[in-house]
Amino acid sequence: MKEKLTEHIRLLFADAERRSPDNRQLAELKEELLLNTLEKYDHMLETGRTPEAAYALAVSGIGDIGGLLNDVIGEAPASEKACEAVPAVE
Repeated sequence: MKEKLTEHIRLLFADAERRSPDNRQLAELKEELLLNTLEKYDHMLETGRTPEAAYALAVSGIGDIGGLLNDVIGEAPASEKACEAVPAVE
């Protein structure tokens, strides 16, 4: 399950890493999130959860990180970009 968690985190960061390769802050964020997620998974196992339940709880604890990733790579979210592309009505 730890490999599955690692792959989940890798996929969460794949697009941001493609858009901003060699971004040290992004790499640090990815590593921190991975470590925290693995710690949560281990803690859930220690408290008697099944590996599947521990995985689900660890993944659900991540939440939506899209805005954070955009902040780190210096891009506006897609919804803001769409608004910027629409000309103002006078």
